[in-house]
Amino acid sequence: MVIIGSARHDENFCYSDGRAGNQTGNELETQEWYPHPKGWRVLRCRDSVKAEKIAANMQYACDNPHIGYDQNENYTLWDVVKHLGFDCRLVNTNCETDCARLVRVCCAYAGIMAEDFYTGNEAYHLLETGEFDEIPLAANNPDLLRRGDILVTKTKGHTVIVVKQSDQLEVDDFDGVYVVVD
Repeated sequence: MVIIGSARHDENFCYSDGRAGNQTGNELETQEWYPHPKGWRVLRCRDSVKAEKIAANMQYACDNPHIGYDQNENYTLWDVVKHLGFDCRLVNTNCETDCARLVRVCCAYAGIMAEDFYTGNEAYHLLETGEFDEIPLAANNPDLLRRGDILVTKTKGHTVIVVKQSDQLEVDDFDGVYVVVD
């Protein structure tokens, strides 16, 4: 099973005017991969260490109750986290983002500084960094997705990051033992 993480909607299932922070636990969250009606484009980081950091920071963001969703205040996460090395674990001030700005924060955490983007021009700006390749065969085949892959709709819509690939191995944070995650 492939798990993706993203910023999805505010606490009222709307796109703006909610309160700062993740009020319900599902403004930012992880879920199983799904085929998007607009179709996905898959961007894979050329550096596996950076790809891991991208995925890790998405998980940190999804787990942080201080980070919520609001398109009208979507820069407040950037403004808070830029002074923290873009590490979403360290955010302790309620703030907001949207799906594209969250992907940008995750890339910045990995040292990839892309120009600001929204889903309509995200692929262009990420490819422009020289850090990513597009993987068309993975767009409809989740078994080809890798941790850290960025999926963005073919037209303006949504973007997510793969936080767990189907054959994912993880390091247990407490004892350094590799375990297979089902």
